[in-house]
Amino acid sequence: MFGRSIWLGAALLIAAPCTVLATEPETVEYAPSSHWHLDYAEAHCRIVRTFGEGDDRTVLFLQQYDPSEAAYWLVAGGLVDKLGSRQKYTVQFGPASMFNKTKPRANVTLGDFGDALQGFLGHAMQDRTKDAGADEKIEYSAREPIGLPALSTAYGESIEWMEFSRRGKHYRLKTGELGAVFDAMNTCMASLVKSWGADPSLMKSRATEPVMTNFSQVSAKIRGAYPWKAQRNGESATLLVRAIVDSAGAMTSCHITEMTEAINFNVAACDTLRQMATFEPARDTAGNAIASYYTRKIYYVTY
Repeated sequence: MFGRSIWLGAALLIAAPCTVLATEPETVEYAPSSHWHLDYAEAHCRIVRTFGEGDDRTVLFLQQYDPSEAAYWLVAGGLVDKLGSRQKYTVQFGPASMFNKTKPRANVTLGDFGDALQGFLGHAMQDRTKDAGADEKIEYSAREPIGLPALSTAYGESIEWMEFSRRGKHYRLKTGELGAVFDAMNTCMASLVKSWGADPSLMKSRATEPVMTNFSQVSAKIRGAYPWKAQRNGESATLLVRAIVDSAGAMTSCHITEMTEAINFNVAACDTLRQMATFEPARDTAGNAIASYYTRKIYYVTY
C-alpha cells in the first residue's frame, strides 16, 4: 500500500480552465491547474495540488506524519515570489477562519518551485494531556475516548480558499471545499497507523495514550545528543520519534522520521528510549491496558 500514489474521486478532480484571475483591485486568485494528488508514503500522508501556470504556477502541500487534528501546509512557486518569502504576512483559510499573522521560517525551499512558506491547518484542538493527580481514581468509562485524532471534515467543508496578504496585497488559492480532502487524509493516516503495528479499530476506544513516566530524564538525555557537526554549522531539525508500546508498557518498536532535511542529525534517540524510557500503557474506556502507538517531536534549534 505504501510508496504508491492515487488520485481522489471525481468530485475533487475538476480543475477550472482559467489559471489566474483578477477579482478585486488588490486581490489575485490562482485557480487549480491540476487534480488533488494523494501520496501514501512510508512515513507520512501528503496531498498536493498546483494552481496557476507559467511564472504563476504555485504548489500547495498538506501533510501529516502522525494522527492529528492539524496538518502541515507548505506553499511555493509564483505566489510566494510575488508575496515575498522573508517578510511577515497573514494567512487565512476562508471564509470561516480568522487571519493569522506569521513570519516565514528561514531557508525553506521546495525544489524547482524555490522559496516556500509553511504553517499549520486545523480546527481548535482540545488539551488531552492533563494527567490525573497521584491520588485521583481514574474513571475511564466516564471519559470521552480520545480515539484516533483526525482532521475535522466539517471544518474542511467550511474552507473554500487559502489567502496570503501583505502590505494591502492579497493572493488567493482557490482550493475549493476541503471536506473530501480531509477525509482522504484521514483514511491514509489510518492505513499508516496500521502499518506501524497498531490496530486503528482498537485505537477508537482509547481513553488515554501511552505516557512516558520518566519523560524529563529521557528528554534531557536526547537533547544532550545534539550532533556536534550540526551545532557547529548552526543547523536545526525537527524529528518525529514513533514507538509502539504494548499493553505491559514495553516499547516493542521505535522509528525516527526526519520532518525536515537533517543531514547531520544521525541521532540515537531510539537507543536512548530503549535504554531509559518507562511507560504507562494506553488504556481503553473500560480501563484495560492496550497496545498503542506513541509519538513525540524532537526540535533541535540553534539561536
